[in-house]
Amino acid sequence: MAWKKVEVKEEKHLDEVWVSFGKEPKGDVNAKVINEGESIEGYIEKITKSTKFKQPIVSLISGDVRYLMFAPKDLEKKIDSLIEEVDGKMVYTRITFTGIKELDEDRKAYTFEVEYDDENVLEE
Repeated sequence: MAWKKVEVKEEKHLDEVWVSFGKEPKGDVNAKVINEGESIEGYIEKITKSTKFKQPIVSLISGDVRYLMFAPKDLEKKIDSLIEEVDGKMVYTRITFTGIKELDEDRKAYTFEVEYDDENVLEE
């Protein structure tokens, strides 16, 4: 089971924005900072398993913007269960950043709440 790709017309330009959780990104990265309690909403286009990075990358389309975010285990698990629950349909999804928990000196756990609107589904 896999998510269907969002149909994007060639003439439509999508700005790509990286999502940074709770802190300003370093450098000249085009990024949106999501603080605790804030969320982003849209259709999940795909989840890419990266060979370069440890975490997969979630691609979420909202209006004219494609948001790219690293998927910590908590988010990846919740999205996996969402995919099973909605049987691979493209549903409108809200991802809310709920916080960062310090595990030890070197590790942090990022937590998310994932909700979906099963009445707002893209046609196959």
